[in-house]
Amino acid sequence: MLELQVKVININLPENHALLQKCRPLYEYSWFIQRIREYLGRNKTRDDAVIHALEDCEREGILTDFVRKYGSEAVNMLFTQFNMEGALEVSREEGREEGQERGRKEGGTRKIIELVLRKLQKGKTPEIIAEELEEDVSLIEKVCATAKSCGPDADTETVYRRLEAEGRLP
Repeated sequence: MLELQVKVININLPENHALLQKCRPLYEYSWFIQRIREYLGRNKTRDDAVIHALEDCEREGILTDFVRKYGSEAVNMLFTQFNMEGALEVSREEGREEGQERGRKEGGTRKIIELVLRKLQKGKTPEIIAEELEEDVSLIEKVCATAKSCGPDADTETVYRRLEAEGRLP
């Protein structure tokens, strides 16, 4: 078996790792990223933060050779990097929203199943249950049929899982 050990070094400027003192380009890059984060912390937009940090670099003599040599390519890369971070945050937020919506929908379906099971115990027909719950009769019929197939001790979770397994959830 092969074992891999990896050493991770935090090169964020506040950590001030010894490597930053030994490698000037790495220090300057960390300084630049830290400056962007500071501007973002002051509620600057991402683009404004990068532009202000680049201006600071020019004033302080940070990354000057790199920016001169790679110029717009470097700036475009930085905008792309921060766009990716923004895109990931948007994606995470959308995921949370989708999860919440799915949870609400699942909760609503489980509540309908619970109510149908109670009404079935009282001997009501799918049509009456649908009318009382103001739900589509085909949905109530599916729940009733599934509950019947689960036996007399059918509970909400069992019926829900069976409907889910059969691809019959609304």
